[in-house]
Amino acid sequence: MIITDANLASLRRSFRALAYEALAQVDLQWNQIAMQAPSNTSANTYGWLANVPGMKEWLDERDVKNLSESSYTIKNRDFELTVAVKQNDIEDDNLGVYTPMFRMLGEEVAYHRDQLVFDVLKAGFTQTCYDGKTFFATDHKVGKQTVSNRGNVPLTAANFEAALAQMQKIPNAAGRPMRLFMGTGERAPLLVVGPDLRATAESIVALRTLSGGGENPNYQKARLLVVPELSGAASAYWFLLETSRAVKPLILQVRQEPRFTALDRPTDENVFKRKEYVYGFDDRKNAGYAFWQLAYGSTGA
Repeated sequence: MIITDANLASLRRSFRALAYEALAQVDLQWNQIAMQAPSNTSANTYGWLANVPGMKEWLDERDVKNLSESSYTIKNRDFELTVAVKQNDIEDDNLGVYTPMFRMLGEEVAYHRDQLVFDVLKAGFTQTCYDGKTFFATDHKVGKQTVSNRGNVPLTAANFEAALAQMQKIPNAAGRPMRLFMGTGERAPLLVVGPDLRATAESIVALRTLSGGGENPNYQKARLLVVPELSGAASAYWFLLETSRAVKPLILQVRQEPRFTALDRPTDENVFKRKEYVYGFDDRKNAGYAFWQLAYGSTGA
Protein backbone atom coordinates (compact mmCIF):
# COMPACT_ATOMS: atom_id res chain seq x y z
CA MET A 1 0.00 0.00 0.00
CA ILE A 2 1.28 3.43 -0.88
CA ILE A 3 1.36 5.71 2.15
CA THR A 4 -1.00 8.60 1.45
CA ASP A 5 -3.33 10.64 3.62
CA ALA A 6 -6.33 9.06 1.91
CA ASN A 7 -5.05 5.51 2.41
CA LEU A 8 -4.20 6.18 6.05
CA ALA A 9 -7.67 7.63 6.65
CA SER A 10 -9.25 4.56 5.05
CA LEU A 11 -7.09 2.30 7.19
CA ARG A 12 -8.04 4.23 10.31
CA ARG A 13 -11.74 3.82 9.54
CA SER A 14 -11.25 0.09 8.95
CA PHE A 15 -9.39 -0.45 12.23
CA ARG A 16 -11.95 1.67 14.08
CA ALA A 17 -14.88 -0.29 12.62
CA LEU A 18 -13.31 -3.63 13.54
CA ALA A 19 -12.74 -2.52 17.14
CA TYR A 20 -16.18 -0.97 17.68
CA GLU A 21 -17.94 -3.95 16.10
CA ALA A 22 -16.21 -6.33 18.50
CA LEU A 23 -16.85 -3.99 21.44
CA ALA A 24 -20.60 -4.03 20.74
CA GLN A 25 -20.83 -7.81 20.39
CA VAL A 26 -19.35 -8.80 23.76
CA ASP A 27 -21.70 -10.32 26.34
CA LEU A 28 -21.00 -8.66 29.67
CA GLN A 29 -21.97 -9.55 33.23
CA TRP A 30 -21.39 -6.34 35.18
CA ASN A 31 -24.92 -5.01 34.55
CA GLN A 32 -26.40 -7.92 36.48
CA ILE A 33 -24.98 -6.57 39.76
CA ALA A 34 -24.34 -2.87 39.10
CA MET A 35 -26.38 0.07 37.86
CA GLN A 36 -24.85 2.55 35.43
CA ALA A 37 -24.71 6.16 36.63
CA PRO A 38 -23.85 9.04 34.30
CA SER A 39 -21.18 11.51 35.33
CA ASN A 40 -20.56 15.06 34.11
CA THR A 41 -17.64 16.01 36.32
CA SER A 42 -14.51 14.53 37.90
CA ALA A 43 -16.50 12.84 40.68
CA ASN A 44 -20.07 12.08 41.71
CA THR A 45 -21.34 12.35 45.26
CA TYR A 46 -24.29 10.11 46.08
CA GLY A 47 -25.98 11.94 48.92
CA TRP A 48 -29.10 9.78 48.73
CA LEU A 49 -27.27 6.68 49.93
CA ALA A 50 -28.71 6.08 53.38
CA ASN A 51 -31.36 3.93 54.97
CA VAL A 52 -34.56 4.66 53.07
CA PRO A 53 -37.29 4.88 55.73
CA GLY A 54 -40.53 2.96 55.56
CA MET A 55 -44.01 4.49 55.43
CA LYS A 56 -45.73 5.56 58.63
CA GLU A 57 -49.14 6.85 59.60
CA TRP A 58 -49.69 10.52 58.75
CA LEU A 59 -50.96 12.05 61.98
CA ASP A 60 -50.19 15.77 61.71
CA GLU A 61 -47.34 17.07 59.54
CA ARG A 62 -45.17 15.01 57.25
CA ASP A 63 -42.07 13.57 58.90
CA VAL A 64 -39.43 14.64 56.38
CA LYS A 65 -36.37 12.40 56.30
CA ASN A 66 -33.03 13.80 55.17
CA LEU A 67 -31.61 11.36 52.63
CA SER A 68 -28.30 13.25 52.54
CA GLU A 69 -27.19 12.47 56.07
CA SER A 70 -24.73 9.99 54.58
CA SER A 71 -22.87 10.51 51.33
CA TYR A 72 -20.45 8.60 49.20
CA THR A 73 -18.17 9.92 46.45
CA ILE A 74 -16.83 8.04 43.42
CA LYS A 75 -13.95 9.71 41.60
CA ASN A 76 -13.59 9.00 37.90
CA ARG A 77 -10.42 7.33 36.65
CA ASP A 78 -8.74 7.41 33.25
CA PHE A 79 -8.12 4.18 31.34
CA GLU A 80 -6.45 3.45 28.02
CA LEU A 81 -5.48 0.61 25.71
CA THR A 82 -3.03 1.38 22.88
CA VAL A 83 -1.41 -0.64 20.09
CA ALA A 84 1.05 0.11 17.29
CA VAL A 85 1.10 -0.95 13.62
CA LYS A 86 4.46 -0.97 11.85
CA GLN A 87 4.79 1.20 8.77
CA ASN A 88 6.52 -1.64 6.90
CA ASP A 89 3.46 -3.84 7.36
CA ILE A 90 1.27 -1.15 5.81
CA GLU A 91 3.60 -0.66 2.87
CA ASP A 92 3.86 -4.44 2.36
CA ASP A 93 0.05 -4.93 2.58
CA ASN A 94 0.60 -7.25 5.55
CA LEU A 95 -2.48 -5.98 7.37
CA GLY A 96 -4.37 -9.25 7.69
CA VAL A 97 -2.44 -10.08 10.86
CA TYR A 98 -3.85 -6.93 12.49
CA THR A 99 -7.54 -7.73 11.92
CA PRO A 100 -7.85 -10.05 14.95
CA MET A 101 -5.73 -7.65 17.01
CA PHE A 102 -8.19 -4.79 16.53
CA ARG A 103 -11.11 -7.10 17.26
CA MET A 104 -9.38 -8.12 20.47
CA LEU A 105 -8.77 -4.45 21.21
CA GLY A 106 -12.52 -3.78 21.15
CA GLU A 107 -13.27 -6.88 23.22
CA GLU A 108 -10.76 -5.93 25.92
CA VAL A 109 -12.21 -2.42 26.14
CA ALA A 110 -15.67 -3.92 26.68
CA TYR A 111 -14.52 -6.55 29.18
CA HIS A 112 -12.84 -3.90 31.29
CA ARG A 113 -16.23 -2.92 32.69
CA ASP A 114 -16.67 -6.46 33.99
CA GLN A 115 -13.17 -6.42 35.47
CA LEU A 116 -13.71 -3.07 37.15
CA VAL A 117 -17.08 -3.96 38.71
CA PHE A 118 -16.11 -7.44 39.92
CA ASP A 119 -12.80 -6.15 41.30
CA VAL A 120 -14.81 -3.67 43.37
CA LEU A 121 -17.07 -6.51 44.54
CA LYS A 122 -14.03 -8.52 45.68
CA ALA A 123 -12.60 -5.47 47.45
CA GLY A 124 -15.79 -5.01 49.48
CA PHE A 125 -14.18 -6.79 52.45
CA THR A 126 -11.63 -3.97 52.80
CA GLN A 127 -13.08 -0.87 51.08
CA THR A 128 -15.64 1.37 52.75
CA CYS A 129 -19.11 2.39 51.59
CA TYR A 130 -21.44 5.28 52.48
CA ASP A 131 -21.71 4.50 56.22
CA GLY A 132 -17.94 4.46 56.76
CA LYS A 133 -17.85 0.70 57.28
CA THR A 134 -16.39 -1.78 54.84
CA PHE A 135 -19.05 -2.75 52.32
CA PHE A 136 -19.11 -6.27 53.79
CA ALA A 137 -18.99 -5.82 57.55
CA THR A 138 -20.33 -7.36 60.75
CA ASP A 139 -21.17 -4.02 62.38
CA HIS A 140 -23.32 -1.88 60.10
CA LYS A 141 -25.63 0.38 62.10
CA VAL A 142 -29.34 0.64 61.31
CA GLY A 143 -30.97 2.82 63.94
CA LYS A 144 -30.07 1.20 67.25
CA GLN A 145 -29.40 -2.19 65.69
CA THR A 146 -26.10 -3.68 64.55
CA VAL A 147 -26.42 -5.67 61.33
CA SER A 148 -23.99 -7.97 59.53
CA ASN A 149 -23.76 -8.67 55.81
CA ARG A 150 -20.44 -10.50 56.00
CA GLY A 151 -19.48 -14.10 56.55
CA ASN A 152 -16.19 -16.01 56.79
CA VAL A 153 -17.63 -19.42 55.98
CA PRO A 154 -17.35 -21.74 52.96
CA LEU A 155 -20.20 -22.15 50.49
CA THR A 156 -22.40 -25.00 51.72
CA ALA A 157 -26.14 -25.53 51.63
CA ALA A 158 -26.40 -24.74 55.35
CA ASN A 159 -24.34 -21.54 55.04
CA PHE A 160 -26.32 -20.46 51.98
CA GLU A 161 -29.58 -20.93 53.91
CA ALA A 162 -28.22 -18.98 56.88
CA ALA A 163 -27.04 -16.10 54.67
CA LEU A 164 -30.36 -15.93 52.86
CA ALA A 165 -32.29 -15.84 56.14
CA GLN A 166 -29.91 -13.24 57.57
CA MET A 167 -30.39 -10.89 54.61
CA GLN A 168 -34.17 -11.32 54.58
CA LYS A 169 -34.30 -9.94 58.14
CA ILE A 170 -32.43 -6.69 57.43
CA PRO A 171 -34.48 -3.77 58.88
CA ASN A 172 -35.02 -0.28 57.55
CA ALA A 173 -34.50 2.86 59.61
CA ALA A 174 -37.90 2.33 61.23
CA GLY A 175 -36.91 -1.13 62.40
CA ARG A 176 -39.18 -3.01 60.01
CA PRO A 177 -37.93 -5.65 57.53
CA MET A 178 -37.02 -4.26 54.11
CA ARG A 179 -38.34 -7.43 52.41
CA LEU A 180 -35.14 -8.07 50.51
CA PHE A 181 -33.99 -11.40 49.02
CA MET A 182 -37.59 -12.60 48.86
CA GLY A 183 -37.97 -12.91 45.09
CA THR A 184 -38.37 -16.03 43.00
CA GLY A 185 -37.68 -16.82 39.35
CA GLU A 186 -36.11 -13.87 37.55
CA ARG A 187 -36.43 -11.80 40.74
CA ALA A 188 -34.58 -14.30 42.93
CA PRO A 189 -31.29 -13.12 44.46
CA LEU A 190 -28.07 -13.75 42.60
CA LEU A 191 -25.50 -16.24 43.91
CA VAL A 192 -22.14 -15.09 42.54
CA VAL A 193 -19.17 -17.48 42.55
CA GLY A 194 -15.97 -18.19 40.66
CA PRO A 195 -15.26 -21.19 38.41
CA ASP A 196 -13.92 -23.29 41.31
CA LEU A 197 -17.26 -23.06 43.15
CA ARG A 198 -19.51 -23.62 40.14
CA ALA A 199 -20.26 -27.28 40.91
CA THR A 200 -20.90 -26.54 44.60
CA ALA A 201 -23.23 -23.66 43.76
CA GLU A 202 -25.11 -25.73 41.19
CA SER A 203 -25.66 -28.50 43.73
CA ILE A 204 -27.19 -25.96 46.13
CA VAL A 205 -29.54 -23.95 43.91
CA ALA A 206 -29.64 -25.48 40.42
CA LEU A 207 -30.49 -29.15 41.08
CA ARG A 208 -34.09 -30.11 41.73
CA THR A 209 -33.10 -33.36 43.46
CA LEU A 210 -30.41 -33.83 46.11
CA SER A 211 -27.52 -36.18 45.31
CA GLY A 212 -28.69 -38.54 48.05
CA GLY A 213 -32.28 -38.40 46.86
CA GLY A 214 -35.18 -36.22 47.89
CA GLU A 215 -36.28 -32.75 46.86
CA ASN A 216 -33.76 -29.91 47.14
CA PRO A 217 -35.27 -27.21 49.43
CA ASN A 218 -32.94 -24.56 47.94
CA TYR A 219 -33.81 -25.28 44.31
CA GLN A 220 -34.04 -21.92 42.45
CA LYS A 221 -33.85 -19.97 45.72
CA ALA A 222 -31.14 -18.01 43.91
CA ARG A 223 -29.94 -17.53 40.34
CA LEU A 224 -26.34 -18.49 39.62
CA LEU A 225 -23.68 -16.21 38.14
CA VAL A 226 -20.17 -17.59 37.56
CA VAL A 227 -17.47 -14.97 36.95
CA PRO A 228 -13.81 -15.57 36.07
CA GLU A 229 -12.68 -12.64 38.22
CA LEU A 230 -13.34 -14.78 41.32
CA SER A 231 -10.25 -16.91 40.81
CA GLY A 232 -6.89 -17.28 42.49
CA ALA A 233 -6.88 -15.65 45.92
CA ALA A 234 -10.61 -14.95 45.58
CA SER A 235 -11.62 -18.45 44.46
CA ALA A 236 -13.34 -19.21 47.80
CA TYR A 237 -15.33 -15.95 47.84
CA TRP A 238 -19.08 -16.15 47.33
CA PHE A 239 -21.77 -13.50 47.28
CA LEU A 240 -25.54 -13.28 47.58
CA LEU A 241 -26.89 -10.15 45.89
CA GLU A 242 -30.35 -8.56 45.72
CA THR A 243 -30.64 -7.30 42.13
CA SER A 244 -34.40 -7.03 41.59
CA ARG A 245 -34.79 -3.55 43.10
CA ALA A 246 -34.49 -0.16 41.40
CA VAL A 247 -31.00 0.17 42.88
CA LYS A 248 -28.38 -2.55 42.46
CA PRO A 249 -25.61 -3.27 45.02
CA LEU A 250 -22.82 -1.65 42.96
CA ILE A 251 -22.45 1.42 40.76
CA LEU A 252 -20.64 1.73 37.43
CA GLN A 253 -20.06 5.44 36.95
CA VAL A 254 -19.36 6.51 33.36
CA ARG A 255 -17.86 9.91 32.58
CA GLN A 256 -16.71 9.20 29.01
CA GLU A 257 -17.59 6.30 26.75
CA PRO A 258 -14.72 4.47 24.98
CA ARG A 259 -13.16 6.76 22.37
CA PHE A 260 -10.97 5.59 19.48
CA THR A 261 -8.08 7.87 18.53
CA ALA A 262 -5.02 7.59 16.28
CA LEU A 263 -1.53 9.02 15.80
CA ASP A 264 -1.07 8.15 12.14
CA ARG A 265 0.12 11.29 10.41
CA PRO A 266 3.59 11.25 8.82
CA THR A 267 4.56 14.19 11.04
CA ASP A 268 3.58 12.45 14.29
CA GLU A 269 6.64 11.68 16.40
CA ASN A 270 5.93 7.95 16.61
CA VAL A 271 5.81 7.72 12.80
CA PHE A 272 8.85 9.92 12.24
CA LYS A 273 11.08 8.26 14.85
CA ARG A 274 9.88 4.65 15.00
CA LYS A 275 7.87 4.09 11.79
CA GLU A 276 4.87 3.09 13.90
CA TYR A 277 1.23 4.12 13.57
CA VAL A 278 -0.47 4.21 16.97
CA TYR A 279 -4.14 3.48 17.66
CA GLY A 280 -5.99 3.21 20.92
CA PHE A 281 -9.04 3.60 23.13
CA ASP A 282 -9.48 5.70 26.22
CA ASP A 283 -12.38 6.29 28.57
CA ARG A 284 -13.21 7.69 32.00
CA LYS A 285 -15.18 5.73 34.55
CA ASN A 286 -15.05 4.05 37.94
CA ALA A 287 -17.05 1.67 40.08
CA GLY A 288 -18.19 1.83 43.67
CA TYR A 289 -20.78 0.77 46.22
CA ALA A 290 -24.48 1.51 46.62
CA PHE A 291 -26.51 -0.07 49.45
CA TRP A 292 -24.68 -2.67 51.54
CA GLN A 293 -28.14 -3.97 52.48
CA LEU A 294 -28.38 -5.49 48.99
CA ALA A 295 -25.31 -7.68 49.33
CA TYR A 296 -23.93 -10.49 51.44
CA GLY A 297 -20.31 -11.59 51.01
CA SER A 298 -18.25 -14.39 52.47
CA THR A 299 -14.51 -14.93 52.19
CA GLY A 300 -15.07 -18.67 52.35
CA ALA A 301 -12.44 -19.01 55.05
